[in-house]
Amino acid sequence: MSIAVIVPLMVVLLLCSAFFSGSEIAYMSANPRRLEKAGEKSSAARLAFKIQSRFDKILGTLLIGNNLVNTAASSVATMFVVALFPGSDGVGATIATVAVTVLVLVFGEIIPKILAKQKAVSFVQIVAYPLQFVIWVLTPIAAPFVAVVNLMFRKKQTEPTVTEEDLSTIIETVGEEGVLDEERSDLLQSALDFANTTVGEILTHRLKWDAINIDDAPERIAAVISNTPYSRLPVYERDFDHIIGVLNVKHYYRVLVDEGEITDLRPLLKEPTFVYTNMKLPVALAKMREEQNHVDFVLDEYGGIMGIVTMEDILEQLVGDIWDENDEIENEFVETDENTWEVVGDANIEDMFDMLDVDYRDFESDFTTVSGWAIEMLDADPHEGDSFEYRNLYVIVTEMGENRIERLSVIVKPVPEEDEDE
Repeated sequence: MSIAVIVPLMVVLLLCSAFFSGSEIAYMSANPRRLEKAGEKSSAARLAFKIQSRFDKILGTLLIGNNLVNTAASSVATMFVVALFPGSDGVGATIATVAVTVLVLVFGEIIPKILAKQKAVSFVQIVAYPLQFVIWVLTPIAAPFVAVVNLMFRKKQTEPTVTEEDLSTIIETVGEEGVLDEERSDLLQSALDFANTTVGEILTHRLKWDAINIDDAPERIAAVISNTPYSRLPVYERDFDHIIGVLNVKHYYRVLVDEGEITDLRPLLKEPTFVYTNMKLPVALAKMREEQNHVDFVLDEYGGIMGIVTMEDILEQLVGDIWDENDEIENEFVETDENTWEVVGDANIEDMFDMLDVDYRDFESDFTTVSGWAIEMLDADPHEGDSFEYRNLYVIVTEMGENRIERLSVIVKPVPEEDEDE
């Protein structure tokens, strides 16, 4: 075989290896609910969702296809080296093996898997039709091997016949069809999501919570306590990473009435308790109940304090917002003009997209708030007046706080008719 044939063939085999590797990780990573929603407008998404729903049966076919391609690449590489260096014998085979291993590892495994993981929903739609053809071709070859493996490692069925994803889809469907009212449907969905939500997803950032410096003058401490909307306040020494306790405001006032003045807060403080950002909410709630706490400080992986989570925050994930007379009700989205909205920086980005009727099926970001997403889009330190465009949205930073975006103006531009038809 000539070199002119071998080189293009090697490139094709590497692309096939990338196709199999990327498909494997993408279908394992893609959000099924987002994929199902995308299927409402895209036939590729519908096919991708169908493939994902039986992915456990298809995985063996993908692995066999990947191994066949990699074996073929090794053989072609050996022929290439032998063609370049006739008579090299074993040395040529060794060189070919090393070269193919590096090429397949980098271009056939690592790079495609990273890209597929980052853009899973988009990737599965792109490869859906080619993958369906490959499955149709390779299934007869893979079926005997899969059957043998199933016989060798057959176990008693332990997986539930209805998965959490199935329940979520059922709840969403019956809610849309009116079988359940919206309130009950939302409550059931919240109960399902509750077990998988982490403390880090609901915490209140440390910059947004009133706190007391134990070394401040009594007048300053009294001012913080009298002006706070919170019933419990963190007390720190030197900086917020050195929390020494939690002050119950009601207890403070009771002691103040009884004794006339308070010169030292330390005897009034309750010992602080901590949770890690990746702790699941059911575990955090059980910990709070066991320790009889209402407030926990959330630690990052380095032991620094990221923020605060309260029992009320956790319970709101189940039953929705819990309001009391001290809560300030702030509208996160206010229409200031036709097609123009003022948005609070802490608002959830997907809530904003829902409210503005923006399709976010393929949206991916490391942030959940509008302010975080804006900083990501600006790719620079934000300032008042900074702006960017996303799809049919024109976003302007209108108010900055201390090192963060407080408010933005979002202008919704008409969507061209050709985009609506897609």
